[in-house]
Amino acid sequence: MRLFKRGEEGSPWGAIFASVLGLVFLAMFIGIIIALQGDLLTKETAVQTGCWLTNTVKCSGGVFSAMPSLCSLETLEDSVDTAKLADLTRDTWWMYKENTCDMGSSADEIYPVYSFTPKEDITLPNFIAYTLTHNRGQSVSGEKSDYAYLETNTEGQSICFDKSSEDSAISNLKLEGGQLYYILYYDDQIPSEEGDKILITENPNFDAGYWKEIGIATAVAAGAVVVAVATAGTGVAVYTGGVSGVSAIIAGSELAIGLIGTKAAIITAAGVAGASGTYYVTSENDNSDCVAYGPGGP
Repeated sequence: MRLFKRGEEGSPWGAIFASVLGLVFLAMFIGIIIALQGDLLTKETAVQTGCWLTNTVKCSGGVFSAMPSLCSLETLEDSVDTAKLADLTRDTWWMYKENTCDMGSSADEIYPVYSFTPKEDITLPNFIAYTLTHNRGQSVSGEKSDYAYLETNTEGQSICFDKSSEDSAISNLKLEGGQLYYILYYDDQIPSEEGDKILITENPNFDAGYWKEIGIATAVAAGAVVVAVATAGTGVAVYTGGVSGVSAIIAGSELAIGLIGTKAAIITAAGVAGASGTYYVTSENDNSDCVAYGPGGP
């Protein structure tokens, strides 16, 4: 879905004037915020706000679509844990307008957002479980969770963990500690209906055509979920608050993660406040180069 439409192209001078005017406005706006908030506004917040503002202006279309962006690739110096990764995905989704508009191009585009290194292995079932029960690090009910925010206004799942390389740890449902990863924003343009995506990958390829060619559609074949659920009762390690990084989600609550080999998992959230039902995570789906996740099961 797109809430904004691009208008007719104006003259080159109109585009230049709109760009200069827009940048002056943004500089004044950010300057006022800094003056009013002082130490409350960090460098990171200022960069994110500037990126969001320019994308908001570009989404209005017409000559403003040619406006230069204040967004750029940010290399994180500190290593990242599960909670920080959840924050980064939220920040990316917010800065690039949450799949609500196209940002001034007639073709799909890739926007590099972050490069980061996990502090230690981050398993994808743990990450999904964390987002189901947290909002910016605080324990919350399901409808206010990071997961609910990221999966609203989407044609499919919003995050693509790239498993296109068989050698990647992502194929085994984890981000490897010490490995360099990139967070990219894929702006899906009209008339496609696959929706925008947050790409998490080892591959620093910023060409949208490459990602479209390898297939980032995330519709999941029902068979993958059915097989996982049917297997979960036999020979599967099922943990109740015992998986590293999961036991602290909500003190005193139960969260069961059934691991099916190294490429599939079932998350049972019935005992977690605000979340219910069963969720799956699998890299065994053949119809996409993204790890599949979402609600499912008996």
